[in-house]
Amino acid sequence: MKLKRWSQSILAATASICAGTGLVSCGTSNTVDYLYATSSKSDPGVINVFRVDSQSGALTAIPENSYPAGRTPVSLAADAVGKNLYVVNFDDNTLVQYGIGTDAKLYPQTTVNPSGSDPVAVTVHSVTDSSGNLLYNLVYVVETYQPDFTAQSTGPGALYVYKTDANGVMSTPVTQTVNGVSSSYVPLGNAPTAVNVTTDGLQVFATDLLTSTQTTNPACPTAGLGGLQAYNQVVDSSGNPTGVLTAVTGSPFCAGTAPSALASHPYSTFLYVTDSAQNQVITYGINKSAAPGVLTNLPSGPVATGTTPDGIVVDPRGLYVYVTNKIGGTVQGYGVNLSTGGLSSLATNGTGTTGAYPGCVIVEPALGRFVYTANFAGNSISGFILDPNTGGLSATQNTFYDTSGLTQCVAAVSHGNHPIIHVQNVAGSGS
Repeated sequence: MKLKRWSQSILAATASICAGTGLVSCGTSNTVDYLYATSSKSDPGVINVFRVDSQSGALTAIPENSYPAGRTPVSLAADAVGKNLYVVNFDDNTLVQYGIGTDAKLYPQTTVNPSGSDPVAVTVHSVTDSSGNLLYNLVYVVETYQPDFTAQSTGPGALYVYKTDANGVMSTPVTQTVNGVSSSYVPLGNAPTAVNVTTDGLQVFATDLLTSTQTTNPACPTAGLGGLQAYNQVVDSSGNPTGVLTAVTGSPFCAGTAPSALASHPYSTFLYVTDSAQNQVITYGINKSAAPGVLTNLPSGPVATGTTPDGIVVDPRGLYVYVTNKIGGTVQGYGVNLSTGGLSSLATNGTGTTGAYPGCVIVEPALGRFVYTANFAGNSISGFILDPNTGGLSATQNTFYDTSGLTQCVAAVSHGNHPIIHVQNVAGSGS
């Protein structure tokens, strides 16, 4: 699948304006993005806010840098129009919508409580009109436990989908029908870790560590391995996703031993899953025609990572993939074969040193030129300049950037004076 024409135009314009290792400002302000980080050291936790400098990628805290979150905010995601931020709080079992001001300040709007408990990941797909105005967001939340299960009485997890109004406001989850039974959620296996929606919004994937139905899939040699759940979207008369999910034939698919994070390619044809136990990235092809959503493993097999990969992102051009390695504190880059989706190690500056225990990783959305990691034990954010020609990484000015402590995850929105290349947030274990 090719990028839409407007995406190609933005990418070409951005490349011509901001090419080279030294960026020039792409607007009237040197602030190209606003970056948000969840920190859980205090109780309740906080959201720290930073400006991203368009030339250096350096982060500067805004004057009102700290905003209250719930208890243990673990994951966050911004919508494509940069007006809403969604944060899940593990201990409160809440999903909170914040409005984003033009000055990056946050304004709490709505809070919902999924019927399960212990949310671990969130991601957003935005549906807009031809002028780029938000019609609605689909907000996907993974909970560790379905209703009636807890940490004391463990059981399978759940995936909830919230369809917002045109202001990003949430109400009740989209009703799902599984095996003829209506419910507020889609059941997952035990210990779910991450969720991802493709750029076109047509497929949704979730990973878990102990898929209870794994033995029904003959492709999985051993029960108890990691599971990869795959769903197709029901679409409306305009072809837009509705939030109603149907299981893909053959799901769940095998996902190594301990899948920790996942990301899909901007073309919506490839999927990448990190396996934190076997230190690898597994690549899948996503069928988009005869058997939509069906996954096939890349013939060349997985590629090696550092120790305990815990976060993954694809850059908005689809040329590079970046993985954080929790043990050892690194972010590792790979080149993408656009024909097969296969990954290969970068020849130059392919690995950058982060703070301690990096998890969540993003490429900023305005220019796609800077990479940031949330360093949990380092109480910080690491920043890197992405060389668009090689994918190599070099540290930004003054990295590391301090947060309020126990940094869980990061997300960013484009500043209004700059072109937008939306990068879908990916949440994984520890992010």
